[in-house]
Amino acid sequence: MGAVAGELLTKKGGAPETENASFLSTLVMCDVLSHIDLFFVDHFLPADGLEEQKAFFAFMMLTARSGHLCVRIEEEKILPSPSEFCPCKELAIQWHKAILEGVKKLPSTLCSEEHTVRCSAKPLYQWRQYYYLQKNWVLESRFLESLQPHIQEKKKVFAEETTFSPLLNKEQKSAVCMALSNSLSVITGGPGTGKTFTAVEIVRSFLASHPNEKDVSIVLAAPTGKAAFHLQNNIKRSLLQVENIVCGTIHSLFGIRNTEDLLRKDKPFFADLLIIDECSMLDVRLFAFLLFSLQKGGKIVLMGDKDQLPPVDAGSLFADLVALSSSSSLLPCTVLTECLRSDKKEILSLATAIRESNYPMFQRSLELHEGRSVENRNLGLGGSHVRESYELIWQQCKDFFPFPSSKIEAPETLLKSLETFRILSCIRKGPFGVDAINRMMIEKMSAYTLINGYFAIPILITKNDYEQELFNGEVGVLIRRGKYIADRLFHEEDEAYFTDKDPVKPMRKISASLLPAFEYAYCLSVHKSQGSEYDKVLILAPEGAESFGKEVLYTAVTRAKKHVVLSGKDSVFKQTIERSSRKLSGICARLVI
Repeated sequence: MGAVAGELLTKKGGAPETENASFLSTLVMCDVLSHIDLFFVDHFLPADGLEEQKAFFAFMMLTARSGHLCVRIEEEKILPSPSEFCPCKELAIQWHKAILEGVKKLPSTLCSEEHTVRCSAKPLYQWRQYYYLQKNWVLESRFLESLQPHIQEKKKVFAEETTFSPLLNKEQKSAVCMALSNSLSVITGGPGTGKTFTAVEIVRSFLASHPNEKDVSIVLAAPTGKAAFHLQNNIKRSLLQVENIVCGTIHSLFGIRNTEDLLRKDKPFFADLLIIDECSMLDVRLFAFLLFSLQKGGKIVLMGDKDQLPPVDAGSLFADLVALSSSSSLLPCTVLTECLRSDKKEILSLATAIRESNYPMFQRSLELHEGRSVENRNLGLGGSHVRESYELIWQQCKDFFPFPSSKIEAPETLLKSLETFRILSCIRKGPFGVDAINRMMIEKMSAYTLINGYFAIPILITKNDYEQELFNGEVGVLIRRGKYIADRLFHEEDEAYFTDKDPVKPMRKISASLLPAFEYAYCLSVHKSQGSEYDKVLILAPEGAESFGKEVLYTAVTRAKKHVVLSGKDSVFKQTIERSSRKLSGICARLVI
């Protein structure tokens, strides 16, 4: 252990490992563990405790911070594996052995066991071969308790297929039947498989089965305003006469203003038909709250792409529900596989290679479609000449964004243009992360600003503002007058525009000084781009992208409708594609028993 750790520390510029240095301290110095992990280890275990116990507890802290709800230890196998977090193979093997020893020697003061009280003061909980932080055990349990009433409700067979559109394929018809025959159903599929069209037909068939449309309530929801607006537009465009459809973000519809609201139990929510899109973005806390809040009697349809990025917070709940449906008959689920849009074929072949962790197929797809709808560009992301790389990125994308000028375009035109192109970065920090690329774009653009001109800047809201009815994730355009100032001291005439879901007044104008927290949006993180589509995307995959696994590339590539440009080192693409960011839970095991 000392030799391996010493080599790692020397590479990082630290002092070589000594005989007395702690194994866990070595992991901290190698950027595997954090100081907060060691803080909790020291808090819950005595200073003279066994090193193996500390290795296990630190691993529990690390996996929880990474979004896993639990750790599974069965015989000699650990999931997730320590090797996923530790780049040094020898050090990972030693940690693996220490964890296996540590879990056998857990003190009774540390871990509650199966069949004991659901929640105790002990920091860990064990259920069979699954180990949880107490908090995650409670959250997962609440999710399962909230799910049970909806999957146990008596089913009613819906067989009126004569009302279905002839444009539905076999998979989509199955999805509509399941949605109308069950209190809770799931629809999953990649881009171009017709999830939204299927949702339209679910609403249409649901209304056809109710003679008096005004007596039923239909709610469309999504985690982001963009996704909710997209779903509403498609359904209302197809069903022009329907007035009793309510649409919005989950937070606005359910009155969620802060994390404390997610513990609320006094405001039940009912809809005769509730369709929630982009469910892959829902973490365990929000998902549990939704299911708990929903009264029985209506129909709930959960839609999304199980292969997209898991939520930033804990869990991969939507993917877990899809997996549950394949292992039991508890939950009806339809997987849409048929691609219905020919203009996506080349992009989807690339996405398929990523989803299947097939790097040779990924390379072949890039070579086969190079110069058409898929491109691989060397923008120098792996080199040391950052300024030169910035110039290459600037040249690649400058014509897709509005330049400062003496005359401003109509806000409707500016907002529409933002849907044609976007830079997506797989990471937030670093020279090619979201923050740095946005800063570079602002600096480049500001050089063209006229003293008496206009500067239109894409922005992304990062904090909910209920007074202005602006929510986290909404994209708008900020129009500044005069010479651009790097800080955010606005002129009285500066204003921002956002698309409104009101068809009578589709634009909202807000004074710039009243804006809630926002960030510039020339470049978006792949996480923040979920629920959106663009004609063309430029995907930056610098070193560090591999930590998010294949899901980050899959999600980024599937944001493009017509054209995708990738930039990154081959080694980064390979590592990213061969790794998964799926979060582990015990949901399937606890339901199918």
